[in-house]
Amino acid sequence: MKLNRAFALCVLAGAASSASAQVVLNEIFSNPPGSGSAGDDRWEYIEIQGPAGYDLSGFMIASVFGGADGNGNNIPGPLPAGFDVGDEVGEIDEAWTLDGQRIGANGFFVLYNNNGAPSRASFIPGLLPAQTNRATYVQCHIPTTDTAGRIKNDGSATFILLRKRPLHSLNASGLSVYAPGYA
Repeated sequence: MKLNRAFALCVLAGAASSASAQVVLNEIFSNPPGSGSAGDDRWEYIEIQGPAGYDLSGFMIASVFGGADGNGNNIPGPLPAGFDVGDEVGEIDEAWTLDGQRIGANGFFVLYNNNGAPSRASFIPGLLPAQTNRATYVQCHIPTTDTAGRIKNDGSATFILLRKRPLHSLNASGLSVYAPGYA
């Protein structure tokens, strides 16, 4: 009986130590107060928590904007008032690669919006402790036909932290290589 308890404690201790090594989306501020994009440009951010110094190469973050089924018939649409044309179908709104980024010495990495004009520059960098590593939406934007922008606010949004992406690899320098059909 004592052997079973000891074994169970070892299993729990192992599970706890492996859980502490996880990389997780810790906090997301995607719809700051303020008028329109002025608040977004200054305050939007995504915070990741994980082991200090952890290499985030191979990871990506996607903001999936949700779609609508206004009449509940399992067919997207009609759109609720205030939605943009095309919003009835879910899509990846923004996507960022974390290649070459590392979790900071304090266990945090922050990806923040820097799309504003100089008069609307982000307040986020000045608020972060020096031990927090950071990068901007523009620096990490995954190349597509889209340009780096703000996170879409109205409707349903899901944020995904993903690694080991299909048709993606890292070269010897640790930079992303996108195979044909990656999009």
